[in-house]
Parts: sequence; structure tokens; C-alpha cells
Amino acid sequence: MFFLDHSTNSRFTEEQTASNLSLREILQATADFIDYRETQSKTSAIIKAFSSIISILASCAIIWMIRRSHLGLSTTYHRLILGLCISDLVFTSCFPLLNIVVPSELDYVVWNARGNIASCSFQGVTITVGLICGLYYHCSLNLFYIAVIKFEKSDEYIRSKIEPFLHAFPIIISIVFGI
Repeated sequence: MFFLDHSTNSRFTEEQTASNLSLREILQATADFIDYRETQSKTSAIIKAFSSIISILASCAIIWMIRRSHLGLSTTYHRLILGLCISDLVFTSCFPLLNIVVPSELDYVVWNARGNIASCSFQGVTITVGLICGLYYHCSLNLFYIAVIKFEKSDEYIRSKIEPFLHAFPIIISIVFGI
């Protein structure tokens, strides 16, 4: 006949209780994560979408004001601001659809994930190109102001000697980083 030792039996019960506690902890963490996903992730996606729509409208308004001005695109400043607005449009155009292009396999993490790997990769490249291009257009605008204010360069000198680099550098660097 097989007899169980009391110490063995109590140890088994403690191990079983410990595994039940860890299971309870896992279930609680899962419930907390689901709650986060349903509230925080959804709220974050909605806020990003609305703020990006406002940014898109503001960039379009600036482009419209530049095109309607008497000087139009004849000044270096307006062309640099146009490049900055276009890079902002590229960057922020991805955010209204941010969660939709995330692969559907990640639906348990990201609210409203409906995309695939290709859509996620395309959006990543687009965000990278827009972000880096915008940052370097800000640098170009600062270099333009240094040339005008500190070094007192003429518009013709800036237009012919400096401006090509002020546009080429942001565009080339952002495409290189995007690829």
C-alpha cells in the first residue's frame, strides 16, 4: 500500500498554492493590460489623430498664405518655409491612420490594428522621412538667418550659393535615413 508523508503532502499544497498565486497575478496583469489597451491606447490614438489633423490644416494654411502673398515663392525664406510645411505634411499625414496600419497580429497590444507588415513599414519610412526632413529644414532656416543677420549676405548670394544646399541637405539626409 502507498502512503503519503504529511511533509510531502504539505509541500505539494504549498507549490500548488504558489502556482495558483502566480496564475492569479498573471490574470490580473492581463486584465490590467486589457484595460490599458481599451482606455489608454484608444485615447492616445484619438489624441494623435486630432492633433495631426490640426497640424495638417495649419501647414496647408501656411502654404496657402505663401502662395497668395505678393512675393510668392520668390524669396528664399518662403521656399524654406514651404519645404518645412511639406515635411510636416509628410510627417503628420501618418498619424490619423497610425493604429490602422499596425499589423493585425498586434491587435492585442494596439487598439484598432488592421494592417500588415508592408503598411507598417511604409508608415515607418514615411514618418522617418518627414521627421528628419523637418528637423533639417529647421536647421536650414537657422543657417539662412545666420547668413542674413550675422554675415549680411545678399539675397542673390544666398539664392545662388547657399540655398541649393539648404534644400538638398534635408531632402537627401531624410531619404537616406528613411531607407
